[in-house]
Amino acid sequence: MSRLNPPLTKDDFNNACWQDVVNGSERKDCLSYDSAFSKKSQEAQEAGNLRDQAVFVVLAVVTSAAIKPESTEEFLLIFLRILRMIT
Repeated sequence: MSRLNPPLTKDDFNNACWQDVVNGSERKDCLSYDSAFSKKSQEAQEAGNLRDQAVFVVLAVVTSAAIKPESTEEFLLIFLRILRMIT
């Protein structure tokens, strides 16, 4: 994924309709959201919509990890590394 210029904004998240993904998920848990956000990211990439792709990548990363108190720092490092790739 190439870097976005300008970087993602709150409006990008609002316009991506991520709430539809959450509302449409049969199961209401992070792993289900991760799969759905990953799928939406792929769809956005195939459609050439890099901003939506980046939004869904961020949301997939956030929902993919089972954050535990002892692993918070590791999760944040991974998350920041991914953010640097897309912003």
